[in-house]
Amino acid sequence: MARWLQATGTAGTVRYYGCPAEEQISGKAFMARTGAFDDLDAAFNFHPANVNAASKGTCVGVNDLVFRFHGRTAHAGGAPHEGRSALDAVELMNVGVNYLREHVTDKVRIHYVITDGGKLPNVVPDTAEVWYFVRALERAEIEEVSERVRNCARGAALMTDTTVEMRVRGACSRVLNNAHLAELQYEAMQRVGPIEFTAEEKAYAAQVNAAFPARNADEMFAGWQPPPEERPRLEQLAREPLIGDNFPAWDADWVGTGSTDVGDVSWITPLSMLRTACWATGAPGHSWGIVATGATSIGHKGMMHSAKVMAVAALDLYLDPEHLRAARAELAAATNGTPYVCPIPADVDPPTRPHPLR
Repeated sequence: MARWLQATGTAGTVRYYGCPAEEQISGKAFMARTGAFDDLDAAFNFHPANVNAASKGTCVGVNDLVFRFHGRTAHAGGAPHEGRSALDAVELMNVGVNYLREHVTDKVRIHYVITDGGKLPNVVPDTAEVWYFVRALERAEIEEVSERVRNCARGAALMTDTTVEMRVRGACSRVLNNAHLAELQYEAMQRVGPIEFTAEEKAYAAQVNAAFPARNADEMFAGWQPPPEERPRLEQLAREPLIGDNFPAWDADWVGTGSTDVGDVSWITPLSMLRTACWATGAPGHSWGIVATGATSIGHKGMMHSAKVMAVAALDLYLDPEHLRAARAELAAATNGTPYVCPIPADVDPPTRPHPLR
């Protein structure tokens, strides 16, 4: 795209962002808080996937929270009465949150891992830590559920005679996919044509899929049921652009219960998220099956396909400014009365180490 601008003498700027820690869900939100995207006219975002599709649906937002409990250590065998177990507090908090799950809406997701559970079973842990993600569609609901999770932590500390330190690591907003830009990307996909995978690549994808037999054609797209005639093709590598009834995320009312920090960009400038096939269709998210294709020709072809589609769609914005006006009008209507506010508190700094919990 930049080379086309130079070759034609067209005025414009193409900016490529290297965005850290997308899977930590806060990198772009920290960037947004500093104004990194404020001067953009529009943005295209690529995420590897098992299909080729532009999206009009959304993904939920999230709060990234850490709870560290402090108690008193003791010899667990000789003097357990002298201890105040921080690990007991973590476990009681998790029990409380698991009961809370019955009393939240369908789109709420709560996940946790214990990042510090003590050192030895014969020593009462004086510190323990649990790391939570709280997800929901609307920011108000995220904050409401997060406060209920904090109450579980306070209650656990009270029950165990410990104290709790609560910290926000980060957060991100739900995605506002721009329907006008999504249409442009879909049209660009039709012009670019499908990804041509070789017989060897398809055979390799079949090997990956064979390791996940439970994820059949009825299940691999989280409840989406591909038409019977499409299933053989979709069982290995998806190559055609998907739209309408063929892909639920094309529906503006579709809500994906995963999260991505590109949501914060989408509240600031019109944005369209493009997915292209970079892994075998049966591989679950965040699995070795995805890693297995990422560094192969399959992943490379998918990535280059996205680059071509985004360049063609961007070209349309330059050749017909009406597209940009329509996209920006859509964003203005979507955010009317609810301007972007970064969900990360001002006193929370970006992490500067690979594992900032330590």
